[in-house]
Amino acid sequence: MSNKLLETTKFGIIDIVVTLMHTVESFVEMSGEQKKEYVIEQLKVLLDEIEYQQYEDIISNLIEFLIAMSKNNYDLKLNKITKCCIIA
Repeated sequence: MSNKLLETTKFGIIDIVVTLMHTVESFVEMSGEQKKEYVIEQLKVLLDEIEYQQYEDIISNLIEFLIAMSKNNYDLKLNKITKCCIIA
């Protein structure tokens, strides 16, 4: 079943993580770390063990990167990724 899930998305695991993050975003009673753990636990349910192990090393960093992107901490231009300067 999960192979079909990965195959039906244009960007595979990235699409699945983004969808789960959109879902958990509305869970206002949860902390950021709890939301991240929720996404990881849902991935374990959606993917079989072999698929999860294939992505396990990058999932946490992928979530953190997507959060940073959503907060405009990175500026994407012409295939370059640069860290934005944040002046408080």
